[in-house]
Formats: sequence, structure tokens, C-alpha cells
Amino acid sequence: MLASMLSNWKQWTKRVILYMICWKYMCSIMTRVIHHKFSIGLKPKKWTFVNSIEWQIEAVKRIALFNGDKDESQITVLAATLDPHSITWTNDSLPTHPCPRESIDLLYSKMVVNRSTNAVAPAFKKAISNLKVHEVSIEYVGVCQTSVPSPPLTPNTPPEKRNAIGQINATVGEILRFKIPEDTFFDSRDGITPFLKLSFLTMDNVHLPESSWIQFNPKTQELYGLPFDADVRRHEFQMAAQDNEGLSVSDVFVVVVHPRSQKKWAVEFSLHIDEDFKAFNHNISRKVLVAWKLARLFGDHDPRYITVSSISAGSVVYAWTNNTLPYEPCPTRTIRRLMSYLVNDNRTLTQRLVEEMKPEFHILKTDTMPLGLCLDQGLPTTSVVNTEAAPPAVDPDVTPSDDDIYITTIIPAVVIAVMLLLAAIVACFLYRKKRKGKMTMQDSSTFINKGIPIIFADELDDKPDPAKPPVIMKEERPPLPPPEYPRSVGGSRGSTPQTDRRRAAAPLRDTPYKAAPTYRQPPPYVPP
Repeated sequence: MLASMLSNWKQWTKRVILYMICWKYMCSIMTRVIHHKFSIGLKPKKWTFVNSIEWQIEAVKRIALFNGDKDESQITVLAATLDPHSITWTNDSLPTHPCPRESIDLLYSKMVVNRSTNAVAPAFKKAISNLKVHEVSIEYVGVCQTSVPSPPLTPNTPPEKRNAIGQINATVGEILRFKIPEDTFFDSRDGITPFLKLSFLTMDNVHLPESSWIQFNPKTQELYGLPFDADVRRHEFQMAAQDNEGLSVSDVFVVVVHPRSQKKWAVEFSLHIDEDFKAFNHNISRKVLVAWKLARLFGDHDPRYITVSSISAGSVVYAWTNNTLPYEPCPTRTIRRLMSYLVNDNRTLTQRLVEEMKPEFHILKTDTMPLGLCLDQGLPTTSVVNTEAAPPAVDPDVTPSDDDIYITTIIPAVVIAVMLLLAAIVACFLYRKKRKGKMTMQDSSTFINKGIPIIFADELDDKPDPAKPPVIMKEERPPLPPPEYPRSVGGSRGSTPQTDRRRAAAPLRDTPYKAAPTYRQPPPYVPP
């Protein structure tokens, strides 16, 4: 019971203190003299505020910054509503008496373009940013509440140059980054430099081409560039500041490009980028973007530690070195640690490098070239070529048109169908040509039978039959011996008289002689 009473007492005490603070705040407002009220209407769109207090505090901060105040102590919020979203305040920096009508009108003129229509000024919209202010109004109360019309506003004057930019120094091979100071220009209606429109021009009032080594980002109001040896000299430019009504003022400044440092390097790294060299070499933004991506790869906030050695063709060879590495002794461990961000142990590209360079760049391979004392330290030099295809950059906000669908889907399907049809026709033609001259199954069964082949007489070869020994019949007898002739007396024993062969042969015809029958060859073989 006692614990419950103490708990209730503590809660009641907190409420009393809170009520006292609130009444004290209301009393301070009631006792203060108020002679004007500013009100703005807001459009809640994509807000990330947890509760209503956060967006109210953020709105007060941005209003104070727009007025040029150091903090929010000069802004007193009179009311804040949620439906619709609006906030009403008064400026405590103005005197209470007499009515500071001119000062109030000056503050109001900075927030609107036209007093009759109460159109919101672009500079004020930019200052409020994502809170999306869509209307501004003013109400005069107290000593300023009168039926007398307010005097016309003072005429608009051009912005004025308060602090000149002067000289900017750059070094060959190092990324240049210079933000235009906020106090460079000032306009009586639009305010300081961030609320003015800046233009980077040559001395002839011409915008620099995209191929120039130095460029300007109007959104961030920063100069950036990458000079090389051909750019070593003194360059003169001008920065023009323009207000909402087109009035402008210019500031001439100088950029001096100094030669690269004569320091000796221990190693040189290079990336082979799959990109057209001519287009890449004429785009300074992409050159600087590669350096920024390398800085993020190595864990740096900006590319101040990167010195670009050269950019050459093949496709694009982007060579650089780390300007923090010592030359002597050779920093082998540091070089190997830097190489681990680029190449794996198996000499393939690291996934971290590939993902960091996407989607703008596709890396083919990396090279490491030891220099000076690091030549004989056994450092690997080249990585394996990355065969991964570069994914096409796809904008998720862009939906494919009907023409794209027609080109990428219908036409390839029709072409493939026509090719298949032609292939089928050619296959049928070749098949029929191959079958031509062959007999069908019926013809084969008609003309092809098993049996003894028939050989005609004229098909026989005219070869003589081999000689065979004669066959002697039973009725045949061997031939008789030759007859004996009478020998002459006194003649020699071994000689015969020389007679006429014709006369000597004549008596033999009358001599009976049974000639042997002639031999007949067997009849020729005729196959059945």
C-alpha cells in the first residue's frame, strides 16, 4: 500500500512539474509583444520522422538556417497542426516597438516570389527540402496591424561577391576536389551561395566541354578534375552566381596545375577496363569515378592517396600508385595486402573488386608492376583474365516499350522458325536424292533369286585349254619302225648315196602304210 502511494505521488509530482513548465512557456509567449506571424503549409511525402515533434524541430532548424541565424533561438513557434501540416512562428530578432514593417517585409519577400500570389520562392523550397512547403502566408498583429497599405518592396538587386575564390592548386595525377564556399556570394532575397544558381565558365563566358580536365557539379557546387602533364600551367576561369530573377555576378579565379611529384614509387597497379578508350579518354567524370571507386575499395573516404600514373589504350588501362607507400625499404607486406583487394590467391579477380566497379565498369584483369627495390621480391604481376560477361545496366524505373518487346521476342522467334523450316526442306531434298536409283522391296524380290548363275558363250574368256597327255585307245598300236634300206657294195658303211630327195620319196607312196588315227579333242564343257 505504501509503495503504491509513493508511486502515485511521484507520477503526480512529474505532472505538476510538467504543467508548471508548460504554463511558464505559455506565460512567456503571452507577455511577449508579437507583431507578425509567418505560416507555412507542408506536404508530408516520404517522411522518415517517427513522430510529429521531429518534423517540427527539423522545420525550425531549416527556417533559422535560411534566415542566416546561427541557431534556432530567434524562432518562436506559435502553433503547429497535423491536418493539414502547418507551422506558425514569429521572429524574435526584430525589435518590438515601433513596428519593424520593412524588416518583416524583407523576411517575407525572401520566402515568396510574388507578394500578390504568395508563390513560394525556389530558394525557400530548396531550404525546406523534403518537407515540401507549398504555401507561405503572413499576418500582421499588434502594433503592425493597421489598414495602411505596406510600402512597396525595395527593388531587386544582383547578388554580391563577398569572398573571392582566389587560387586553387592542383597536381598532375591527383584528383582535384574543391567545394565553393558558402560565403562566396550573397543575395538580399535568395540568401547565401547554396541558394543561388552557379555556372562554371571560361573567360569567354563559354561552358567547358565534357572533355576538359576540370568540371563543375552544379548540384553539389563542387569543382572536380584530373590533370595530366599536358595541363601543367595557369588556368583562368570564372564562377557566375544568379538569383531567381536572372540577375548575376561573377568571380574570376585561377587554377594552377603543378607537375607531378619526383618521388620514386615502389609499385604500380593497373586495371584493364572493358570500355572504348576514345570515349573514356574524353570523359573526365568517368576517370574521376574510377579513382573514387578504388578509394572505397581500399576503405578510404576519398581518393587523396591515389596518384594516377597513366590512362592508355587496350581496352582502357588505368594505372595508379599509392602515394603513401615508402620507396626504401620495399614495403612487401603492404603491397601484398593491397593486392589482396584486387586478386585472389589463385590469381583471379576478387569478388569485392568486381562488385565495387559495377555497374559502370567491367574489369578484365589487373596488373601489378614492382618498381625499383621491389623488382626481386617475388610479387605476382598479372591476374587471370576475367571471363564473366559484363551485365547490362538496367534502369528499374524504365519499363520496356512495345517496340523493345517486338524486337527482342517476336523477331527472333520468327527467324528461328524460318531457319528450322529451311533446314527441314533441305533434309527432305537430300533424303530423296539419296533414295533415287534404289529398288523397292517389290523390285528386289522380283529380280533377285537364289540359283546357279547362267554364263553365255560370248561371256567366256578366250583362253586356250591347258595341254593334257594324249589318251591311247585299245585298238591303237605304236607306230612301226622305219624300213631298212640295202647297203651298197664298196660304199662306205656309214654313208648313203646322194640321191634326189624327190625321186627317193616317190616309191614310198606306193608302199602300203596304215596311218594312225588322228587325236580328237573332247567336246567343250557346257554347263547344264
